[in-house]
Parts: sequence; structure tokens; C-alpha cells
Amino acid sequence: MKDVYLGIGSNLGDRTAHLKYACDQIAQFDLTYVIAVSPFYETAPLTGEGVPDNQGTFLNGAIHLQTDLQPTDLLRKLQHIETEAGRVVKNKRVHWGPRELDIDILLVGKEMINEDEELTVPHPRMCERWFVLKPLADIAENFVHPLNHHKIGELLRDLEEQSNREGNLGLPVKD
Repeated sequence: MKDVYLGIGSNLGDRTAHLKYACDQIAQFDLTYVIAVSPFYETAPLTGEGVPDNQGTFLNGAIHLQTDLQPTDLLRKLQHIETEAGRVVKNKRVHWGPRELDIDILLVGKEMINEDEELTVPHPRMCERWFVLKPLADIAENFVHPLNHHKIGELLRDLEEQSNREGNLGLPVKD
């Protein structure tokens, strides 16, 4: 079985219910076991050019699975869960826009996959995003990223130091 790490997020509707729904549905996959689920973190949406304004805050988490599913088969199953939760199909939604549920394959063991635009593993922007690294570090702090050879916990600390210098990188919402 392969160790797989997923990132999950929601900023529309009942965000907690959407994330729990995803966890419950994934736990029902054949040949798949949910090993750990991180705490959920409330984070500000990304900002910048091409990112829609006035989005609600996200709730983000991470899931550790062990599975015998092929990565492309897993991706299709995850996309089905997103659609069932109300996510608009890819060609009709706004890139980086609001969503009921977003599930990304972050890591598949030490594998590097570049099937097409739909599936690139490790996730190409995961090391730039606190909302990905923080929950992932909660469940896989010592996992070594297969491309840059740094532990997830180290990547998180580096990103937090960088954000203190540069500003918003999807850090937690502050009261």
C-alpha cells in the first residue's frame, strides 16, 4: 500500500460539514484506509492577480491514507466527491474561486507523477502555502518531500519565517 497525503479545503456553505463529508466518503473507498486526519484551520483566501475578491475564509486540513488505488483512479474518486458536495465542474468554475470542497493529492509516497495538467505529484505549489503545510505537518511532520528533500515540518518553519518578512501566504485568520 502507498502512503498518500491529501489537502482538503472549503469556503462555501457549512465548511466543517463539507470536510467531514470528504473524510467519510474517502474512508469508504475500496483498498484504502484513512490513517490520520489533521485538525482544521481557518485561513484567509489567497490574494493577488487573478484571484477573485470577497471570498469567505477557508477551512483547511490534511488526510493521510494508505491505498492500493492508482493515483489517477484516486483522483477520479476525489473529483466525484467534490462534485457530490456541490463543486462546479472545472471548465465552468473560477480558478482559485470559492468552493464547497477542494481535495488535492499532495504526495504519493516518494513518487513523482506528471501525468498531465490534472495530476502533478508532489503538488507543485504545496511548499508555498501555509494552509497546506500546517495541517500536513500535524500528521506528517517528518515526511521528507521527494523533490526538495526537506521534512514537511522544516518546510513549514521556513515558510512561516518567510511570511513574517513578506506578508500573506495563506496564514491563519487573525482576530
